[in-house]
Amino acid sequence: MAPTGPEPAVRRQAAGTILTAAQARDRGLSEGQLRSQAAVRLFHGVYGVDVDPTDLTVRARAALLAAGPGCLVCEATALRLHGVALPHRFMSDDSIHLLARPGGPGVDIKGIRIHRATTPLTASTEADPPLVDPVDCWLQLAGRATTEELIMVADAIMPRGHPLTTPEALAVAVEARPGGRGIRAARAAVTQARAGTQSPMETRVRLQLVAAGLPCPLVGYSLSDPTGVTHRLDMAFPDQRVAVEYGGVAQVDRLQLEQMTTRRRQIEDLGWRLISVTRADVRAPEPYIGSVRQALAARETRGQTPCLTN
Repeated sequence: MAPTGPEPAVRRQAAGTILTAAQARDRGLSEGQLRSQAAVRLFHGVYGVDVDPTDLTVRARAALLAAGPGCLVCEATALRLHGVALPHRFMSDDSIHLLARPGGPGVDIKGIRIHRATTPLTASTEADPPLVDPVDCWLQLAGRATTEELIMVADAIMPRGHPLTTPEALAVAVEARPGGRGIRAARAAVTQARAGTQSPMETRVRLQLVAAGLPCPLVGYSLSDPTGVTHRLDMAFPDQRVAVEYGGVAQVDRLQLEQMTTRRRQIEDLGWRLISVTRADVRAPEPYIGSVRQALAARETRGQTPCLTN
């Protein structure tokens, strides 16, 4: 007969689940069984059986159990679960951020940060776990983010092809917020955010260009050649036919390199100057900014390009 010790019993009755100690007892599982190698403690009084304790979805579900009824996943945690690329310090935030509804918990739990809403927030309750709407999460983040970080996150919730909101919705949300911590940064950020940006590093390049006194480039500009081939440019100054692109790929295979080379030739055949920016350039931006400045000046500048996405 196969052994029926604690570990097999836990796996048989709760495999792949997250449960509280009380729920485990209701299933006939003892504290000793929960402390077996089959179960892992996720938060105080909450365990997972045959789950990945580093998975953010698992941890968020466990945090909701630990906090009790009346909570939603919010702030940086919800944005990550929405698939939003955040600046590094928010991506590496180990805390699970929860929004407490009226009657919910009022104090933090170890590993869980409890927020209280001062204004009504929209919840994406169809998600599992239930998440606060990305726009409201962005406004929550304003309480601890710099203006540049807020611009990066605003861009990240409006990526090309899969936007979670629009610039207009962001502006309306900021206007509707009466005040509070970070509202000044949010008001400044919403005017500089651009839909169609593909990565936080692209945002940083655009902000570096503007901070250097250059015109704000168009984001996600479409360039077509006579054969009908369309090239999507990260940032473009159409009047001067100058494009700026961030290339942060650490490694590319031979096919990718050939495709990139062909694309560059096709763009330059149309009379454009394509300036590539690397991660090292972003760390020391003066040289690449000088290249952009020189290219714009050499191409018969006919006024500043408006800060709009085509």
